[in-house]
Amino acid sequence: MKLEDMILVVENRKGTETMFLLGLSDYMEMVLKACEDSAIDIADAVQQLYDTKKGGTGWSELYFRTNKSSQARFCVSKGQLQGELLGVQENGIIGVKPEFDEERCNPECLEVLRAHGIDTDGRSSFNSLHYEAVDHHYHIGEIVDNLNGSSYRVMELFSPENLLLMSVDSGEMIVGVNTQYYKRTPKEGYSSPDSVICGIEWGQGVYLGNRVADISYESLRQSYGISPKQETLTQFRERLKREFRLYDSISESESLVFTIKEASRKSLDEKFGTQNYDEFYGLLDRGYYDGLFKGITQDERQKEIDQLKQGKVR
Repeated sequence: MKLEDMILVVENRKGTETMFLLGLSDYMEMVLKACEDSAIDIADAVQQLYDTKKGGTGWSELYFRTNKSSQARFCVSKGQLQGELLGVQENGIIGVKPEFDEERCNPECLEVLRAHGIDTDGRSSFNSLHYEAVDHHYHIGEIVDNLNGSSYRVMELFSPENLLLMSVDSGEMIVGVNTQYYKRTPKEGYSSPDSVICGIEWGQGVYLGNRVADISYESLRQSYGISPKQETLTQFRERLKREFRLYDSISESESLVFTIKEASRKSLDEKFGTQNYDEFYGLLDRGYYDGLFKGITQDERQKEIDQLKQGKVR
């Protein structure tokens, strides 16, 4: 079971609240008891539950005949779950929290808590986790998570360890310097493959904001990448193709907010002079962007331009 599959339930019985974690099949048993085989009420309860996946807000409510009711929601992130276990209210203040009933939890849910380094009171228990560095070859457009559960899109590889990343949630651009990929497992052992958490950690994060068009990518490449003298004109053109495709995919993504997509469209216009694929490739083939190329000496550059014109380099 994954963290996002777990359901946090707060039950109120005659004014006393308890909290526990269930899987979907466990919760459906509660739904059937509360709705007494009413197909309409069951459908409504399930719809309410799945609505809690949208933005991690709201609760699904059930009412029983015997002075008992419950609220439930999917766990959409580690931070949200940890806040609920700590008793953090919507205003950010820690209030009185329900008693956590470990015996009513699905055992798989408790294993998920251990895998994420959280105890049942919401406190972090990182000393209970084992970290192992593993090899990972990143590629542009890949979505990677850090070990805190935040997601990032790989925008560019300055070097194998220095990555340009974009936060999936906020659109903020970050350079992850000395980025390492880890496998994390509970020290006491585990029975489910879902208890193996993989993600990145960087030695230093350089935060650039989310104004995509204002970032000097060439300066970042010089600071964190391989020396530009190692790049040929052919490699330069291939890099432009990757950048164009990446900005275009961001501008058309349904999962990103309007401001991020609009910033990507603006970047296409400012850097490439067009948002149209065919027009971009035509300009590229005619050498329209070659004036931006500074990778090799003038003689080497002219030699490769001549070869391109003669069709000898592709």
